[in-house]
Amino acid sequence: MAKCTNCKGKGSVRMAAKETMPGSVRNLRRNERTRSCPDCLGTGRTR
Repeated sequence: MAKCTNCKGKGSVRMAAKETMPGSVRNLRRNERTRSCPDCLGTGRTR
């Protein structure tokens, strides 16, 4: 479980399991975790 970057880690999220390219992993991870965050759903606001 990872922390969402938008709502400052209030919602724990599942991260993408594929971590092959070290260069783009960071961005991919951030996008994945914010999009699938149960609290803010990538909007940055908690419901």
